[in-house]
Amino acid sequence: MINNPLMQSFEAMKRESDKALCHLFAGRIKANFLMKILRRIQELVGANIQKYFDFRLTAEKIASGMDDVQTIDYEVCRYIVGTHRSNLVFLTEAERVAKEKDDAYCEQLANDVITNIKLRYHAGSFFRKMPIMCGESFICFPLPYDLFAISIRINEILSRQNSKSNPLYPLFVQISNKGLAALSMLEDNFLDNAYPICRGAMELYSKMLLLLNEPTVVQKYFKFVEYEVRQSCCEQTYPEEFNTLFDNRIKKSEYIKAEYLHFGWLDNVADYHKIVRQKPYSINGIITYLRSRYEEADAPFFDHFEQLFKMCHGYTHGSINNSKYPLLHYFEISIMLYYVLSHTYKIVCECYNETLNIDDVDIVAKLERDFEQISNQYNRRNTESFEAYYKLNPRI
Repeated sequence: MINNPLMQSFEAMKRESDKALCHLFAGRIKANFLMKILRRIQELVGANIQKYFDFRLTAEKIASGMDDVQTIDYEVCRYIVGTHRSNLVFLTEAERVAKEKDDAYCEQLANDVITNIKLRYHAGSFFRKMPIMCGESFICFPLPYDLFAISIRINEILSRQNSKSNPLYPLFVQISNKGLAALSMLEDNFLDNAYPICRGAMELYSKMLLLLNEPTVVQKYFKFVEYEVRQSCCEQTYPEEFNTLFDNRIKKSEYIKAEYLHFGWLDNVADYHKIVRQKPYSINGIITYLRSRYEEADAPFFDHFEQLFKMCHGYTHGSINNSKYPLLHYFEISIMLYYVLSHTYKIVCECYNETLNIDDVDIVAKLERDFEQISNQYNRRNTESFEAYYKLNPRI
C-alpha cells in the first residue's frame, strides 16, 4: 500500500494520463490493448526511450512559443496505433480480436514500434500529428515511414559529398527530393498531387538505371538537360545546337521536338533503336530497353513498373480528390516509391561507401518485410474488401 503522498499523487496523475491517452485514440484502437502494448514497450526499453525524444523545455522553445505539450507516452501511442492499424488492413473484426489476443503478435508489435521509434531522427518529420487535409490518416504506416527515412538519409549522405564526386549526383538528389515531396503529399492527404510527383520520380529512376549501365552516355544526357533549361526558362527557343541534333536524329519518323528534347540523348545508346521500335523517345522506350538488358527474372518487375507508370499518367490527367477508397492510393503511391527509392538508396550507399543500416536498424530488411505486407494487402483489394475496411475504420 502506498502511503507516500507524493507517490500517491504521481499514481493518480498516471491513471488520469492513461485515461486521456485512451480517449485521444478512441475509435482507432481498443483501450486495453493500447495500454498493454505501451506497458510492454516500457518494459523492453525502459528509460533508454528518452534518448529518441527531445522534449526538453529550453529558452528557445519558450521564446518561440509551444503549440502543445508533448509527452513520450503520447508519441509512443501514436506509433502503436499507426503500426497496429497498418497490420489490420482487410482483416475482419474476428481476425483483429484474434491478433490482439495473440501473445506472439503483441510481442512483435511492441518490437516493431520500438524499431520505428529508433528511426525517428530520420523519419520523425513525416510523422505529423494531423494531416493538413482531413480524410484518411496514414500515421506511421510502416512502408512510407521507411521510405521517408531512407530519403532523408540519401540527402544526408549527398550533403557530405562534392557534386562532382559522382556524375549521377544530380539525379540522386532529384529522385530523393521527389520521393520526399510525394510522401509529404501522401501524409497530408493531397493524393491527386502525389501521382504527378511519383511519375516524375519514376522517370528519373528509369533514366538513372539506363545511365548506370551506359556511363559513356552520361555527359550527353546532361547536355540535353542543359538544352532543356535554356529552352524552358532562359531563351524560350530551342538552342541551335539542339536543332542540328534534332534534324539529324536517328528515328526520323518521330517528329515531336519536345519529346526529342527530353530523350534525344538516347540516340547515343548503342543498339537502343534496334531494341526499341515504338516511341523510342519516351520513358516507355527506356523501360523496353531496360527490360531487354536485365535478367529475365527482372521482367515481372519492369512489367509492373510500366503498368504503374501508365496508371500514374492516367491519374495525373484525372481527378481523385474525392476518391471513394483513399487506401487504394496509399497502396499504389507507396509501391511506386518503394521501387524507386529503395533501389536508389542501395545505389547511393554503394557509390559513397556508406553503411545501409540507419540508426542501428537493418532498414533494407525492414523495407522488404513492410513491402511484402503492403503487396499482399494490395493484391487482396476489391470493392468488398474496401467496403468492409471502411465500415470497421471510418475516416477520421
